[in-house]
Amino acid sequence: MRHRRGIYRGAGLFVLALGLLVAVAGVVFADPGFPYNANPFLSLKITGATDDTETGQYYSTMAAPATFAAWLTQYFPATPATYASASYYNAGDLGFGREMHCREELAYTACYVVNHGLGAAAPAELSVQDAVAGTRVLPTVAMVFDWSAYNTAQPNPVKFYAYAPDGSRLNSVALDSEGDKYVPYLCLACHGGDYDPTTNQVTQANFLPWDIDSFRYSTAPGFTRADQLEQFRVLNAYVYNSFPDTKITNLIDGWYSGPNEVYNPNAVYDDNYIPAAYNGNATDQQLYSEVVKPYCRGCHMAQSVSLDTPSGLNAAFNPVFVSHDMPHAQLTSHRFWSSPAPAILARKFTANTYVVNTTADPAPDGTCSTTPNGCTLREAVMAANSNSNHSIIVFDVNGTFTLANIGEDDAAAVGDLDLYYDTTILGNGAGLTIIDGAAGDRVFHIDTNANVLIQNVTIQNGSADIGGGLLVSGSGTMLTLNFSVVKNN
Repeated sequence: MRHRRGIYRGAGLFVLALGLLVAVAGVVFADPGFPYNANPFLSLKITGATDDTETGQYYSTMAAPATFAAWLTQYFPATPATYASASYYNAGDLGFGREMHCREELAYTACYVVNHGLGAAAPAELSVQDAVAGTRVLPTVAMVFDWSAYNTAQPNPVKFYAYAPDGSRLNSVALDSEGDKYVPYLCLACHGGDYDPTTNQVTQANFLPWDIDSFRYSTAPGFTRADQLEQFRVLNAYVYNSFPDTKITNLIDGWYSGPNEVYNPNAVYDDNYIPAAYNGNATDQQLYSEVVKPYCRGCHMAQSVSLDTPSGLNAAFNPVFVSHDMPHAQLTSHRFWSSPAPAILARKFTANTYVVNTTADPAPDGTCSTTPNGCTLREAVMAANSNSNHSIIVFDVNGTFTLANIGEDDAAAVGDLDLYYDTTILGNGAGLTIIDGAAGDRVFHIDTNANVLIQNVTIQNGSADIGGGLLVSGSGTMLTLNFSVVKNN
């Protein structure tokens, strides 16, 4: 039975001995809070108070319409304009059915999106059906790019708004399971820019392009992916015209095969675009296609930390693997940790990542390297125990890792695998990475305040008086199991 989001803590004399509790079938411990991010999602741009008073002052500074009807009257009047719309499910970040409408005038570009479905991260098919049918209406969020304010360096050239289904203006809105968060900070986490609470002004925020490959679509005529490609091109042309960050224009140029090609009605959107900086070798191509593209670029293209080159990921170790602040949207974070992406990214951090490349378990030679005898799982654990910083263990080989080196110590050289420092173990899947105690000892012992995450593995056939599969002990010690199987211990 799978352990999806289980958390196990040892506290003082209390020891949760998983092997004692789990027989053949296993026990499921669910924890929807995984991964345990140090800060709330969509919060890292907060520099001041987040409350009704602050948002009210922000709205007052830019004379925000008090109702959505008034907003539409101001920005969507019944006059000719360039106009585009699309309906889709934004699977990459928030998980809503979305009914998007944008128009471009000489004085401004305005967009609003009516959200639909049962809430954030609701099922894709149901949510996109609601968007097409106009049912199960959730709050609307809107943006305006003010050309005059931009050209004259006035405050708030990019403005953010939120409105309830009844049309009343909202100070806060729930875009994930953590509940309501306040405008404009909520918006800046992805759209970039900064908010000055002393002047109630947003600067350097951006319209974001429509990442067509990250959406899911209806099968209804007129609303399929193919049916809406031209509308998305027009929408992306609006973004191109709004003087966004160069990382955004570079991406649009890549999608449509060159500068200004987004204006060409015959331009073909390239799903497989990879920036030249990532296109030099297979490792970097995989890093972009399986990590940056689905989980990072959607917001980082508007942020100061650029991921346009592989070196941009050099600073990702702590926010991804230690604080879990990145990815910074809840749905994106859960999708990231439910995929092979963490193991792919981890290989970039060679000083802290140990790569297991053999299923054997001979007496350890004291090194975790590809030569002369490879790096065993035991040697990787011992290397992690010698590193007081956070360590990651990944696998370049699949199979059953049988702990054949029987004995008893507390250093992982023989017997069970003792872990004493913060470590993340990323298997390749519960059916591909099988760690077997061979009934000779327990499999893992987590101790001494260690914070350990074990993902995508099977732990089986451990044997001990207490905790045959896993023993978690010591005050402050924490074990998280994600997408793993514990059985026959």
